[in-house]
Amino acid sequence: MKSTNSAGGPRSAVFLHPAKIGTSGAIEPYFSQLDVIYCNFGGVGWELDEPHYAIVWNDDHTEEKLTVIPTTSKFTREYADEFNVKRITGLPKTDTILTVSKMMKISRKRVILHPKTQMYLQGKLMRAWKYRIEYAIAIAFGHELPLEYYVRENCGIYLPTDFTTHYLGIRYMPVQHTTSQAFGSGMTHDFIRFY
Repeated sequence: MKSTNSAGGPRSAVFLHPAKIGTSGAIEPYFSQLDVIYCNFGGVGWELDEPHYAIVWNDDHTEEKLTVIPTTSKFTREYADEFNVKRITGLPKTDTILTVSKMMKISRKRVILHPKTQMYLQGKLMRAWKYRIEYAIAIAFGHELPLEYYVRENCGIYLPTDFTTHYLGIRYMPVQHTTSQAFGSGMTHDFIRFY
């Protein structure tokens, strides 16, 4: 049984029986990247023992598992891999914090119907946040450094005083530091590569 969206059209990813094989061979329910779902994280090494929201990062529709980014409403301080994406339509009226470093694969059977809406799909994160998530993945799992850390460590007292406010959009951009030796000169040169 499917429900309808506000425009009256069918709403995707709303099924009654989780983790079943559909007529196309895809495992249902299936989702799109950045969909917000309601999951039971209990017993998978996660601090939350009760259902919670998560952002779908990858669902190839043929595997029983999907990759999700857990969310929380408890914000302490912004980090490269934990940040506030503000309020998401369809979720409680509080800010949503993504915890990218806790990204994990979960069984599709852990996606549950929300008790109030009786739907699997709860909303959608704006596409503009995709790059910030990719930056966080490169830092958390690719062992790259945030630009802010690199600049602080290498500029010392020459760090611009307005760096954290003026360069807010790129402060968590991942960079790699490499050293190269010029052919035949015996001199080394430092380079950073942006993501």
